[in-house]
Amino acid sequence: MCVGIIEAWIGGLIALPLSLIFMGNSLDLTLALQGELLLLVVILLASISSATLGLLVGTIIKPSQVAAIFPGFLIPLVFLGSVFFSWNTLHVTPIIQVLVLLNPLVYVNEALRAILTPQLPHMSLFISIIGILISILIMGYWGRKRFIKMAVDN
Repeated sequence: MCVGIIEAWIGGLIALPLSLIFMGNSLDLTLALQGELLLLVVILLASISSATLGLLVGTIIKPSQVAAIFPGFLIPLVFLGSVFFSWNTLHVTPIIQVLVLLNPLVYVNEALRAILTPQLPHMSLFISIIGILISILIMGYWGRKRFIKMAVDN
């Protein structure tokens, strides 16, 4: 789990400066100290959430089935994770709007959207953080339980 957290931090530390270089002045990001602290908290929670998801998926998927993760799991996870749209815009399809709440990526992206672009529509930051914490608890519990069972059985 620690390796996943480290990878997520490194990815975040590389991705943000690169996006600033390539996007230039078209990004209007101004953060106060409070915003920067919130951003760090959300990035930390996102990395822990990603690590617990990786632990859970790693205990479910057999090594011979890893190639099936991409089309059957990761692509829907990303496309339905509010990466390309805000959760609020799904109001035209209420069933989908409710179903995507099972996706922990929705809460991470909505929290980042609330901190980095507060002028755009977004889910409440409080609800986003609670959603991330709940997903960490659920995925961490089941991932840990499955991992211990696998380790003891072998």
